[in-house]
Amino acid sequence: MIATNINFGVNAQGGTLELNGPVGKSYTLSRTIANSNNATININTLGLVTADNASIGTVAQINIQDNKTFAINVKNADIEILNAQVIDFKGANSKLFLVNNSATDDRVVLKMIYRRLQPVVVCYFFLVQKTL
Repeated sequence: MIATNINFGVNAQGGTLELNGPVGKSYTLSRTIANSNNATININTLGLVTADNASIGTVAQINIQDNKTFAINVKNADIEILNAQVIDFKGANSKLFLVNNSATDDRVVLKMIYRRLQPVVVCYFFLVQKTL
């Protein structure tokens, strides 16, 4: 299933999108996720859920349930996780993958900002895999 535009509307409380489904099905969030600065996405499907639109970085909270997998694919654009965003691993076997299956760029850069530290600490992780 490919979800096109998702809009959480003007609700100040945000909203919750619950993704669940059977084994063997994959789910892709490929278009804009709008008004998500107070929204929650629960990853609770037996198949892989992949987001490949930069707007995934605006979702306030992503909960990955135990034994579930969520992937962020940066093939279309850089994706920046916003300062207050939470990615919550709900169990020991929750998985988050950072991938890039672009034909022209195979880099994944993970930028982490720790604002509670003085001065602010910014960490960059560069993950590159080349096929020879």
